[in-house]
Amino acid sequence: MIFYGDVPFNLALCQVRNTVESTKPFVRWMDGTCIETPEQRVNGEDEEPFVFSFYADVSANPQIIKAMLILNHMLHKAVSGVNRFIENWRKHQHLWKQDKTTILDKFAAKNPSCAEFEDRLSKYAKVASDIWALPKDKDVEFLRISSHQLAAAVRDEARGWVNAIGASMALLDAQRVKDVQSKMDKLDADLNRDVALTVGAVYPAGVWAARQQAARLRQPEMEVGRTLSVQEPAN
Repeated sequence: MIFYGDVPFNLALCQVRNTVESTKPFVRWMDGTCIETPEQRVNGEDEEPFVFSFYADVSANPQIIKAMLILNHMLHKAVSGVNRFIENWRKHQHLWKQDKTTILDKFAAKNPSCAEFEDRLSKYAKVASDIWALPKDKDVEFLRISSHQLAAAVRDEARGWVNAIGASMALLDAQRVKDVQSKMDKLDADLNRDVALTVGAVYPAGVWAARQQAARLRQPEMEVGRTLSVQEPAN
């Protein structure tokens, strides 16, 4: 039974009243016989006939009245306790009411950091673990509430959010990696172009410097050659 407001309480009260009113079909016998008393037309043919049954005696019995009052009080406490228990679960209804795709698209549009993703992942993972750690059965007055299926549903929905956040994070990271790779490719191309231009501009000067250095290295050899030619006797 699902408890919302006073609906189950009123239904339970009806059941209590019906228990007493169920004595109406038991018609009393006429005095000294085993013959049921006939219906009595008190106010004419148009009125509902009066039937002598045990209902009048049962409904006026002090013990029955006391039992009904006790039942009413117990029912009120039980329904109130169940409603309080349900309220503890209603705080998780956002897991179903919020659309994962819409929420995560808005979140990803803000270009969140890994730490922000981690906060959301931890939040929903904690909900899943905390829910499953709760007792699955709870006694409320004369009722026992079993919430195994409810706890499993909430846990699975929280895990669904964890998976959805992870998928959104992976998609965003893939785009970031792609952007970084594109930047690296562009920088690499620019670097290669700059090196080619630099080498083209510097190479002639480098060649000239090498030639100058080679000339200086050959200078002593040329000087020695001239000296030898001067000292050689003429024929």
